[in-house]
Amino acid sequence: MTAPAETFYVKGGTLRHDARCYVERAADRQLFDLLQKGEFCHVLTSRQMGKSSLMVRTAWRLRQAGISMAVIDLTSIGQNLPPEQWYDGLLARLGWNLDCEDELEEFRQRRSQVGPLQRWLEAIQEIILKPRLEKLRRTEERVDQGGGPIGGSSPARHPRPWSGVVIFIDELDVVRSLPFPTDEFFAAIRECYNRRSVEPEFGLLTFCLLGVASPSDLIRDPRRTPFNIGHRIELSSFTDEEARPLASGLGREEHTAQDLLHRILYWTNGHPYLTQALCQAAASDESINGPAGVDRLCESLFLSSSARDRDDNLLFVREWLLRSQVDRSALLGLYGSVLAGERVPFDRTSELVEVLRLSGVVRVVDGFLAIRNRIYYRVFDHNWLLAHRPGAREAAEQQVYQQGYRRGILASGGVFAIVGLLVIGIFSLTRLGAKYGRLNEARAKEVWLQPLWLARVIPKRPAAATDQQVDLSRYYNGLLGGPWRRVGEEVHLGILQAGLARMPNSPFEIPFDIRGVVQLAAEPEEVRELPQTLAGVRIERRFNHLHLLHSCWRRGTDGLNVASLTLSYKNGTKVEFPITYGEHVSYGWGLPEQNPATNRLVEVWTGWNSAVQPMFAHPRLFKASWSNPYPEQVVVALDITSKLAGTALLIAGLNVE
Repeated sequence: MTAPAETFYVKGGTLRHDARCYVERAADRQLFDLLQKGEFCHVLTSRQMGKSSLMVRTAWRLRQAGISMAVIDLTSIGQNLPPEQWYDGLLARLGWNLDCEDELEEFRQRRSQVGPLQRWLEAIQEIILKPRLEKLRRTEERVDQGGGPIGGSSPARHPRPWSGVVIFIDELDVVRSLPFPTDEFFAAIRECYNRRSVEPEFGLLTFCLLGVASPSDLIRDPRRTPFNIGHRIELSSFTDEEARPLASGLGREEHTAQDLLHRILYWTNGHPYLTQALCQAAASDESINGPAGVDRLCESLFLSSSARDRDDNLLFVREWLLRSQVDRSALLGLYGSVLAGERVPFDRTSELVEVLRLSGVVRVVDGFLAIRNRIYYRVFDHNWLLAHRPGAREAAEQQVYQQGYRRGILASGGVFAIVGLLVIGIFSLTRLGAKYGRLNEARAKEVWLQPLWLARVIPKRPAAATDQQVDLSRYYNGLLGGPWRRVGEEVHLGILQAGLARMPNSPFEIPFDIRGVVQLAAEPEEVRELPQTLAGVRIERRFNHLHLLHSCWRRGTDGLNVASLTLSYKNGTKVEFPITYGEHVSYGWGLPEQNPATNRLVEVWTGWNSAVQPMFAHPRLFKASWSNPYPEQVVVALDITSKLAGTALLIAGLNVE
């Protein structure tokens, strides 16, 4: 591996303005354009999204454009300080950046009798802004007088470029750890903005605030006016096009490098830190030459149990979700809704939504929250959510206690237990035989018991649903957004809206009740993970037509009967319909043009997974319809039976009309 490939990427930390791995985004152009016009800006987003690197790059560009600037990293000032020392530290950093340390120190001593905030604000006005304004006025006067030899002609006046001072304040979240409130500090910054209209020197000052915070965090006192000034700069993940230059550091041939980068972005979805880290690991390992190698690296770096407890970014997301000062149950409930694929609107006024956004685990897509990338989706999955729900640890401890208690009772009373078992054994055998007989009968009928946790997270049936939308609530064995068994994480219906939904390409007007999925598979009993039959679904009505919203999650052969649908009538009649691949159902994970619609099969929905990462293949749902041969008879129930192993059939909705 060549040295350039090894040193190209930077994993964590702030990048130099000339770093070869720096990726320019829309935020770079937006921030620079606004600051060089003197506009107030703030970049408030989650950790390791490139805020500080953006600041360094923009500060360098401003300096090149002739604009004075100062960078204040609040972590360099300290935390265990009284207000006096903290504000003096701000002044010292300003003096060092603007080359006026002596003047500011003299002013500080001269105004030592006033409060630290007032002294800080006055020093900016008297030492930094007023001399600059006076210098600009003298320059303008010379221009008005001709600006050249006596008698020379006066040049035409052009709009003068802004030539003020930009103050960057980075790591804003440090203020949460200070031993005194800082509402007045941010109120003073807002005052600098408001004083522009009456004191012209403040027109030469602007601020750019950066950190893991929301505007409402800056001024928390409800008696004060909120921090409501400045332009919000959205710092998004890299797009595929923006990230393309990163391939040059992988040290491979161009085609191979682009393939590796494509797979890296498949996992990271352009998250700056995760992308740089995975690129760096791939560049350092010459054996990585394809998607499978990238997958192994991703497993080692982020997805394994040890990596989840080691990576700084994953630890930050976890701690932010579990330690934020909001209702943890409500926060994890909201995250669970996003994880399950529900359409959760992005509401800036919601404290829970802001906490989720600042954790970095979600992003905003078309006004709704979505999981940011596949790595987060795998790490902070439903199992993680259940393990960290409020009361989970206490429940586990109680279970351990109860197990220990039972063992103690058995150990101390072993003899009595044996005698007791012998005495009651005769009476129990008959009952046990009957019980196991019922269990075997239930297994034969494929009665499937829904886990309690799943029943709790499945959305409630919509109030507007009628008996035309068959209620599958008690039969669901998977969520729209996973986790599913025997199917990869990327194969799910996570962005399909839960509730009553009309399919975009459906010729029928009746919406489906879509809140979960039923997975069926014909597998040997000894390895069975999924039921083979959806049995005894109650209908209890007459109807003319039946519509099934489903997919096949195992590729089949056209004409193959992959399942069957059986109607049971009140008069005892039973009618079985075959579900044929290519006619009634098709592969649910493929290109939209595959398997064109037949007279019965209609592709009604095509989407992406919850990471909203477009791919060459997409999850699909099909609608198949059957006519009832005895519409005048009451159908009591129906059964659907899979005839293929694997997750052969996946049912999302069932309608009758």
